[in-house]
Amino acid sequence: MMFARQLTLLMDTIEVSVSELATYAQIDRTGISRMKNGSRQPKQSGVSIRKLLHGMISYCDESGKTDTLQKLIGAENSTAEEDLAQALKQWLYMGSTPEDTEKEIPSRRQVSAHLFGTRLNAVMDLADISNIRLSKLVYADASLISRYRRSERRPKSGSNMARRISRVLWERLERAGRIPELCELMKTSEADEQTFYTWLYESKKQDQPDLITPEKMLYLLNAQVPVSHNAGHEMPSLPETEVKDIYYGTAGLRSAVLRFLKYAAEHQVPQMYLYSDENMSWLSGDPQFFRLWGALMQRCMQNHTKITIIHYMNRNMNELNDAIAGWMPLYLSGMISSYFCRKNERFPFVNTIFLIPGAACIRASHVRGSETEGIYHYHTDSRSLNQLEKEYRSLITQASPLFAILPGMHVPEDNKQVIIRNTLPLGTMSRETVCSFHDAELYSAWEAVRYCFEKTLMEFIPVREPGRHILTEAIEGVPQATYTGEQYRHHLEDIRKLAEENPGYEPVFLTTQCPFDNVRVYITETKVSAVRIDPSPITFETSHPQLRQAFMDYALSLRNIANTI
Repeated sequence: MMFARQLTLLMDTIEVSVSELATYAQIDRTGISRMKNGSRQPKQSGVSIRKLLHGMISYCDESGKTDTLQKLIGAENSTAEEDLAQALKQWLYMGSTPEDTEKEIPSRRQVSAHLFGTRLNAVMDLADISNIRLSKLVYADASLISRYRRSERRPKSGSNMARRISRVLWERLERAGRIPELCELMKTSEADEQTFYTWLYESKKQDQPDLITPEKMLYLLNAQVPVSHNAGHEMPSLPETEVKDIYYGTAGLRSAVLRFLKYAAEHQVPQMYLYSDENMSWLSGDPQFFRLWGALMQRCMQNHTKITIIHYMNRNMNELNDAIAGWMPLYLSGMISSYFCRKNERFPFVNTIFLIPGAACIRASHVRGSETEGIYHYHTDSRSLNQLEKEYRSLITQASPLFAILPGMHVPEDNKQVIIRNTLPLGTMSRETVCSFHDAELYSAWEAVRYCFEKTLMEFIPVREPGRHILTEAIEGVPQATYTGEQYRHHLEDIRKLAEENPGYEPVFLTTQCPFDNVRVYITETKVSAVRIDPSPITFETSHPQLRQAFMDYALSLRNIANTI
């Protein structure tokens, strides 16, 4: 992605916007945006790059920025437009591959559609089989298996190669007694060799959003500030809701929920119990209602109301994303205890219980798909409330903890880990590099986290091009210490040497912009821990098997699109 980084640096330096550059270059602004974000790289002899160069030079000429441009690209002696254009072109393509082809760089969501490579990676990890070993068993070259895993190629479904790969992996997993774990990966209760083959090679559209949920969670965690516990915010202005015992349809449910939450906020209730396996459109389908719901929930958080919620996870990804968008800011308050139903069957009936013990409960049960005409009972009598609380407590015995929100940075201990980092890891520095800083505090921090390889570790590491424009970079855990360009290059070399000397260590360099600059993710064989670093560390932890696999799939998709530096 060097072209994208160079273009972004250039536009920032000469202070030209996408719209302005598009006008000068006579290129559609979406084309400029795609070049800038790395999803498109124009070929070096094409029309697009000629227009771009002409537009840049024309803009600089008219805005008096030519000297700035010349200094940036090191072309102070190039005065003729043709010479300046050539120098600018060489600078833009610095470090890019020499192929004279226009590149369409896949986005993460496009990569997520490449299911075969992602699933092959996961199954080979589960089967503990290497590229070389698998290639020998299926009579193929190891480089071909590597290309399959990177989603560069895919065997034709039904071909001898496809059948051999499926058969070898199935038999190996069967001998190792790991079919139950494979079923968990496939999100099914049982499997045979044929269903495994179908799953491995299918490419249905409904499977494409598998990676959206981890990205959504990390995006929100990266940006969110926890709900303040300081009271004093005014109650939102609420529409009038009729007080009655029965509400009908989606509109009725929304009215009942506003009445329920208004009571909870005004009376500062100590506890709420929530469960619903209905479609989430009642919550997210009306933006105005969603804002009121969020404001009332935050008011309850400020009142220190404790909330117990049982999540129903057998939903499509769009529903899960809507739920995450609504709940993530509230989770960070630390006032929510969350669970998930261990039984995920989609029964013909859907149920809702929203309960304030001793005060109110919204209760409904109706045929799945008829929610828009559903009947929602609003109970306030003590006999009904006591019985409904017993029902909820019975339901929670069939659930397991979903998320834990832990103050501080909680790093899991495991012999096999995948880590998505927001910085270069301090522990990978060599002694020579760390001593070059002449910083006793940094040296002590380094000794505490210095890498020793008694475990298997895949580590995703964001890097910047350590050229003349990158002067300093903050070091993990030691904000006051910064790199010089030379120290940064030495640290990268230290990481490469560690990988060469330790077969269990696989650093994956992310040369695109770091996806989440305020979050670090640890994925083990049993759980995921996502740590939000600033303004104060907080750890978001889950052991849900499908969520853990979704995070692993997301990590593997990053590996598929990672650039080599």
